[in-house]
Amino acid sequence: MVAIGEQRQIALGGVGSKIFSTVVRTVDGAQTGVSFFQSLDELSNAVKTGDTARIQRGLGEVDAMQEGISGGLAGIGAARNGIDEQRVIIDATNLRLQTTLSGIKDTDYTVAATDLQKQMLALQAAQATFAQTAKMSLFDYIK
Repeated sequence: MVAIGEQRQIALGGVGSKIFSTVVRTVDGAQTGVSFFQSLDELSNAVKTGDTARIQRGLGEVDAMQEGISGGLAGIGAARNGIDEQRVIIDATNLRLQTTLSGIKDTDYTVAATDLQKQMLALQAAQATFAQTAKMSLFDYIK
């Protein structure tokens, strides 16, 4: 497994073993495993010699192998989609961090300090007003 993000991993390699797996062949009621390439070689020889029974068997094995190939391609496509999605996430995060860093670097500290003082003064005034208002009762409002 290879990390492509903080909490995301994909499998590296291993797809070839799934694609080029053995094919189960039944001969006279006995099942045996035949390698991918051996099956193709035997199909090729059957076509050359015109052995229709072996051609039919070979075509059935090719169908089984096609399922393995399709599954392998689907796995590769899913992994690629995951990588593409992670790339988009990383690019968005990078842009957000660059924007934040630019905002920090471009800050005018004199203006920021003045704005902070204004906000603190407004907060203190609001707190003082609330404290005065909280002490009053309904009868104080009627006077």
